[in-house]
Amino acid sequence: MDRVIRFLTKRVIPFIKEKNLLGTILRIGDILAVTLAFQLSYFINYFEAGGLFFSNLTILWIYLLVTPFWLIILYLLDAIDIPRTKRYSTVFFEYLQSTALVFLLLLVFYFLFKLHDISRLFLIEAAVFGFLFLFLIRLAEYYLFRIYRSKGYNYRNTVLIADDSSIPFIENLVENKEWGYRIILIYSSSPEVMKKYQNSIEVLPERSGKSLYDFMEI
Repeated sequence: MDRVIRFLTKRVIPFIKEKNLLGTILRIGDILAVTLAFQLSYFINYFEAGGLFFSNLTILWIYLLVTPFWLIILYLLDAIDIPRTKRYSTVFFEYLQSTALVFLLLLVFYFLFKLHDISRLFLIEAAVFGFLFLFLIRLAEYYLFRIYRSKGYNYRNTVLIADDSSIPFIENLVENKEWGYRIILIYSSSPEVMKKYQNSIEVLPERSGKSLYDFMEI
């Protein structure tokens, strides 16, 4: 397992980042998750018919309408990319919200178009399995990228303007390497900040950052 993770974080992910393929691969993963959810629900409810859900034209149209809607909802909830600092519980509730909206859409389709030949249990299971597969795929991606960032890759250089109250925040950035933030400079007039970080991070007097203030005000 360690070899697989090492291969993914040192070879596969850097290649994906270099070729700017991350967004495309994430969207493909999401589409596959929804597709698998529909197929599993179809297999459970239409076991005797067998085959793929694409063979049922009504279900195919539902799939083609629901999939982009689901991805748009995830985008609007800011849950479509790999978060750096977002908690797992936050990601969970974002995906739960998207599933609730998708389920409402499925109900609208069912009653508006009188899809009585489609099992209601199928619609429920498609939403539930979709939630599970989407969330699990995102967790796996999140886990891999946390490892990737903790190794010093995909980091963002960060400049801070700090005082004594900023120390807990700075400590969070320093300790949580998997967030992918590297502090390269701190502007501070705080003796405590200077004493604590001057040996590991470049710390300059806050007045030296006046040009940075001016830039931020433009």
